Amino acid sequence: MNITILAVNRIRSGPELELTENYLDRFAKLGRNQGFGNIEVVEIEPEKTGGRRRSLKCLQNPVCLLDERGQQLSSREFAIKIASWRDEQIGDLTFAIGGDQGKNQLPEFTPFFTLSFGPMVFPHRLARVMLAEQLYRAVSILSGLPYHK
Repeated sequence: MNITILAVNRIRSGPELELTENYLDRFAKLGRNQGFGNIEVVEIEPEKTGGRRRSLKCLQNPVCLLDERGQQLSSREFAIKIASWRDEQIGDLTFAIGGDQGKNQLPEFTPFFTLSFGPMVFPHRLARVMLAEQLYRAVSILSGLPYHK
């Protein structure tokens, strides 16, 4: 199962980019042993109201939207959830992160799951780091490694 992180706005440099890349590299290395394929970040510019809606290949996959109104999971529950999606062979998976104005800046799609990191709202750059870290933590849990403790 390949994973795409669809994110509004580009991160050109800074600690958020470094952390995200670090966790995604770790996920890629460890995830191969757990049946996960490639992981990539697709960065888009915000959609404008009334503008032409983009058709992105990654939106043909099941999409998990990150939103404060979504379901809150523990790290272990998240690991079990992505393992079940992998085992059910849902195909490739996309995680979507809105911009500073939320999910309205994303192209239109219907999420098959909505995930929340809690009732607080986080900056989209930080949400990207948090998702990358939780994906790495999930494959660590699935691999039985001590990272998650």
